[in-house]
Amino acid sequence: MKNKKSKAGSFQKDHKTPGCFISPGIDTTLQKRWVELTFLGILFLIALLVRLSVLTYYRIPLAGDAAIYGKIAWGIKTGHGLHWWSVVWSPFYPFMTFLFSLFTKDLESASYAVSVFLGSLTVVPFFYLAKKILAYPTAYLGTLLVVFFPASVVISAVPLSEATYSFFLMLALLCGWLLLSKKSYLYAVLFGILGGICYLTRPEFLVAFAFFLLLFLVIGLKRRIEKKAQTMIMLIVSLCGFSILALPYIGFMHSQTGHWILSGKTAHNILKQYAYSGEDNYLKMRKSFAEVLDGLTPDGEVKGKVLLGKESMTGLLTTPGFFGNYLKRTLAGIKKVNSFFLLFFLPSLYYLFSWKLDKEGGVKRIFLLCAFTPLLTMPIFFSPSGRLVEPYSPLLVMLSVAGIINLKNTLTAYVRRPVVPKKIRLGSLVILSTVAFLSIFSWAETTRKADDYANQFQSIKRGTEEFKQLGLWADRNLPPGAVVMFLTGDTFFFYCNRVTYTVPYAPFESIIEFAKKNKIDYLVISLGKEASWREDLTFLLEPLVDPSKTPEDSRLKLEDIYQAPSGLGAVVYKFEY
Repeated sequence: MKNKKSKAGSFQKDHKTPGCFISPGIDTTLQKRWVELTFLGILFLIALLVRLSVLTYYRIPLAGDAAIYGKIAWGIKTGHGLHWWSVVWSPFYPFMTFLFSLFTKDLESASYAVSVFLGSLTVVPFFYLAKKILAYPTAYLGTLLVVFFPASVVISAVPLSEATYSFFLMLALLCGWLLLSKKSYLYAVLFGILGGICYLTRPEFLVAFAFFLLLFLVIGLKRRIEKKAQTMIMLIVSLCGFSILALPYIGFMHSQTGHWILSGKTAHNILKQYAYSGEDNYLKMRKSFAEVLDGLTPDGEVKGKVLLGKESMTGLLTTPGFFGNYLKRTLAGIKKVNSFFLLFFLPSLYYLFSWKLDKEGGVKRIFLLCAFTPLLTMPIFFSPSGRLVEPYSPLLVMLSVAGIINLKNTLTAYVRRPVVPKKIRLGSLVILSTVAFLSIFSWAETTRKADDYANQFQSIKRGTEEFKQLGLWADRNLPPGAVVMFLTGDTFFFYCNRVTYTVPYAPFESIIEFAKKNKIDYLVISLGKEASWREDLTFLLEPLVDPSKTPEDSRLKLEDIYQAPSGLGAVVYKFEY
């Protein structure tokens, strides 16, 4: 029985690592449960304070994707149900926003609270993942570094899905590794469920999930020949856990699009590629994309609801010049990487290539690399940007700290010196100093990025605040049960506390028919950025200059005019069918 236990635990300990990290006494103390929990409790509070301290730099009214996520959460909270589910914006982060809104004053605060809390709490699954897959020194040092790492801090200060995804990604990886090492049905279920949560947060996790199951299958069939059936059953159990959460959403996407697709985001990006091809002007690209996504079908449905139509992933991959474009977008993404990250890339690479230094080194590295596989699919659709890559930053920290420790072990093996009878050895002191330096440098980089953001996005902050006030104004002045269609900033979409539709990209007559079909009561149109590619609707804005110049259309009644001191104006019409 002892041999079997030792073999099962071989995934979790590096028996080839020379010597202890520090003295045996401190080594034993650090591995006690109460010490771990105290350490994590303190670091969670520090992480929370760090993220709250930079929140003032990033906090602006919800706009763009954040406004859409917030509106989905509003739909859940107000009972509008599937009307607010989206095939493009995944539902789990809005669901978490709804849960947090039960303890906050409003959905805007809840949107930020989810990211701040889960971003801070990421230190817990990170610690145990690093401890199980690597060793406790990596867990302690890496967790300290994650607290101050710029990318981890930034995603925790914005109301988007990245911090939520990063937290559940760490949890899923922890259960995945325990499944791989312990062959437990419990971890098979947990890995499947957490995989489903990750998928519902960021659909690209499907790529990593498939690679994890493939790795488990290969290792299970190779090392446990007598238990092939058990391996297959565990795979099925994981898939069932995943399906329990994923299938309802996949069914919803089919009901909306007519396709059995695993990611509406993928279809969204395919349409974006077709819309943007051949355009180099941003406004023209946005106009082209609006025509593709927000146009109307002959049946009066929004094209984005149908999504792919006859297009497919295969069609995109076989497009002439696809691989050339893929390489261009990959290089464009690499060029965006800040030189700051080289400090972490280099030791990470050393760890990946020093697989002979620890037991089951190859398996560990393949497992960790599986988590990065979704990054390979991103250049298919666009140049990878910070927001898309930042959730994986804790894994980069883990690899870099493991690389620093392996580098110390390599140097120690070539330096023949007697063991120094001190509590902390020289090599360990160097590692501690290196991690401390990286932590301080990371915090400095975090504050620099926060300052840059605050300086560069003042105009955006003013714009979102204006549309927030417009949304609140409409909320005060329109009847409680009114359904509103708007052509204005995304921020209005969230702060207008009503069932809301965007104006489809279609001729005016088709817009009227769309409004009638969906029983829309009011139209709000303002001088937002969308007006730059909707010149055909500018006649609706004429009352801003002269209230007597109302459209000569009996189906539209001028209801109100909004004039803000900032200069933002909007016109409200009531539909009379």
